[in-house]
Amino acid sequence: MKRLISSIVVCFLSLNSGLALAVTPSNSVTNCGTNTITFTFDCAFDGTVLINNPPVGITFPGLSGPPYLETVTGGVITFDIEVSGSASTNYNVNFIVLSSNMGCASNNDSAAAAMTSTCILPPNDACVDAEVLTIGSSSCSYGVYSTTNATSSGSVPTCANPGFLDLWYTFNANNSTVVMEFGSLPGSFAYYALYDACPGNGGVQVSCAIMVPGTGATSATFSNLTVGTDYILQLLFLSSEAGNDQEICLQSATVTSSCDANLTISTNGSNPPNTSYQVSNNIITSGTCNVVGNGIAFDAGNSVLLNSGFSTGGNNFEVLVVGCTP
Repeated sequence: MKRLISSIVVCFLSLNSGLALAVTPSNSVTNCGTNTITFTFDCAFDGTVLINNPPVGITFPGLSGPPYLETVTGGVITFDIEVSGSASTNYNVNFIVLSSNMGCASNNDSAAAAMTSTCILPPNDACVDAEVLTIGSSSCSYGVYSTTNATSSGSVPTCANPGFLDLWYTFNANNSTVVMEFGSLPGSFAYYALYDACPGNGGVQVSCAIMVPGTGATSATFSNLTVGTDYILQLLFLSSEAGNDQEICLQSATVTSSCDANLTISTNGSNPPNTSYQVSNNIITSGTCNVVGNGIAFDAGNSVLLNSGFSTGGNNFEVLVVGCTP
């Protein structure tokens, strides 16, 4: 009796349909603006992929779509990703295979690249988020404001040209004239525009001018303001200067007044320490008096004398100064 031995051959076929591909971006960290990214699949196929619509804040400026039907060659595809400040910190770029010449990338296979956005805009990048500035009365203390990733709002004042980046500030006028002092704008020049509300929301331009620190000017004056009114301040600067801080402050302008050519400070007599002038700077002389508490100010160009009977008390005496005319 012969025994018939049948050989049964079992073939195992690897099917990729429905399985996810792996894809690796050349750079998974994207900043504001255009980022050119190369995506490499773990299957070196030639074919077509569908790239899912990007999330909010992300665009594919070089692709035609949606739908985005793009060619993969040798498992590689390269395109630009445009990132704005509204993008989420983490997002995905998703691919679905529509056609392929290799079994390792079958129809409907998918792949996802995990991406990160570092596009964090300045908090006052938009007019509606304008930074609130306080107005000093006797001094100006600079605030430092980041311009990193600043964008252009598209609001172009009459004194400037399109293409500048801008940041926004707001203040409530406590004087009809307010002075803005600037340490860094940044750059060799910049523009300011003042509005009575956000220009995109019906605001009217009040004033506009160029600022050029190289000429020796370190301040700009806002005149004819309505006391108690909120104003919007737009500072525009070159895109090449983004990343350099702005340093500005506001001070209520002093009112020029007349004063004696020589003031003798005493506790009695014709010049008791109870006359008040406007405030700007400081000088120090010897002696002590209540004039600081009373807001007394004397002209820096004139003499400030202590009455022979005035007691210094061993302390310093501070006199606030204004440029008044004798």
